[in-house]
Amino acid sequence: MKVVAQSFETVEDLQHLSTAWRSLWRRAPAATVFQSPDWLIAWWRHFAPGQLLCIALWQGEELVACAPLYREAEDARLLPLGISLSDYLDVLIADGDEQSVRQTLQAEFARADCTEICFPSAAPNAAVLAIAPDDFAVLRSPA
Repeated sequence: MKVVAQSFETVEDLQHLSTAWRSLWRRAPAATVFQSPDWLIAWWRHFAPGQLLCIALWQGEELVACAPLYREAEDARLLPLGISLSDYLDVLIADGDEQSVRQTLQAEFARADCTEICFPSAAPNAAVLAIAPDDFAVLRSPA
């Protein structure tokens, strides 16, 4: 089944997505509380440091990936919601047909009109580490 991307840009959109997002969060193998909609929507409501860009991927009616990001106000970097207060940051990808989902998410990142996608606190097994648009450099450090 084809993977379809959808972007969300308001907190109301996030709230509308929260039921499907919570279901995905429960199915994602490496998910922590810091990727849950309950944590990240509350974080966004409190901080909202830029322009929201949450990328959701669907297979039919099922949410199979969610990348809750925002664009910094002063530059073209994309950062994950929850930054600075969360132990681990990541995108959520459901168990299953991960390769096609990762490829679609990679294409959406490439279309996001940004110069950098920064996940400063990713776990060693983070899903985002396997996603890098072709024209982006990947920099990793133990910190």
